[in-house]
Amino acid sequence: MYINNQDLQYKHFYKLASFYGRRPVIRDKSLLANQIYNLLQQGVNLEEISKKLHIYNYELVNIVKKYYGCTPNELKRTVLDTSLSEKIPLLIEKGCTIRAISKTLNLSEYYIKKWLKTYYKDSIFDIRKKNNIKVKTFSETPERIYLVERIRTLLNEGITPKEIQKQLYITKQTFNYLCKRYNIKLSEITKISEEKYNKIPDLIKQGFSVRAISEQILLSTTKIDAWIRKTYNCGIKKLREQMNIKLLNNSKNQEETNAWFLRLSQYLEDGLGITDIAKKEGRSAVNIIYWMEKFNLTCRKRNAQKLLPTVLPDMIARKMGLSEISKTIGLNPSTISRFIKKTYGTTYSGLLDTVKNGGK
Repeated sequence: MYINNQDLQYKHFYKLASFYGRRPVIRDKSLLANQIYNLLQQGVNLEEISKKLHIYNYELVNIVKKYYGCTPNELKRTVLDTSLSEKIPLLIEKGCTIRAISKTLNLSEYYIKKWLKTYYKDSIFDIRKKNNIKVKTFSETPERIYLVERIRTLLNEGITPKEIQKQLYITKQTFNYLCKRYNIKLSEITKISEEKYNKIPDLIKQGFSVRAISEQILLSTTKIDAWIRKTYNCGIKKLREQMNIKLLNNSKNQEETNAWFLRLSQYLEDGLGITDIAKKEGRSAVNIIYWMEKFNLTCRKRNAQKLLPTVLPDMIARKMGLSEISKTIGLNPSTISRFIKKTYGTTYSGLLDTVKNGGK
């Protein structure tokens, strides 16, 4: 903590300094003003200046206003303008871009563009045209060389530009720029893709599905399906029916279907409903009904609902309770009470009263 000659009469400054474990230092403001100006010439920020000189921000503002008659930002601009008038023209003559100039001078690109408009009243492109200055080629870093080699290898494998951009985390603009810069021809991709599409008819005759074809050719299923519809004017299922081709059962898919069949049959034996199975497996109820019809499986609850009109009258005649009926049939008591209301128009207790009185 630093205190000037004028502030020595205030004793609370000394108390604060002793509390934080620091001794107050007396310093001339004129020396501080010179040090601030020198640091601004070097390109140091205002926050870093306050840290280096151990001054608060409000003290820095007061010193600059007292000795230079302006704010610190205005002083920074004037200092920068004097230093930039010597540095920027030399960098432009060397052929540096705005990005390269901003990196060397530790300034933003916007500030350099604004400076050029105020002093030269032209953009950097117009200055190059007038003085016949060529742009300096970028330094070929090992990262960029690796990127270019990787793009070439992936294109030779037949991967599309979109997939390459996803794999290498590159934008479309950088991909096109690198292709132009290193003379990478994209016409080779079309030849490779045509060779892949020519293989599709033979794979269909062998009995491969669209997914199996995509795994072998390394193309997306949507592209294969679109090509089949374009050439044959129908989907792959109708095409198989026309050519009398049987679908080749993939070993992996067959194992998955067998495991799913065993799980589904076990769920139905345990007495679970369609909604319960759907929640456990994370599927829709429509999907489970589709697989049940495919495997010729039936739900116990559905069979019980069909048997309700034949079984219920005998159970009511025996004067059984709702809980006993639900356990024997395997249905909820709420479903049984709804069925009774629809068919008989009364509740279960009303039906029992009629049976006791000798009615039907």
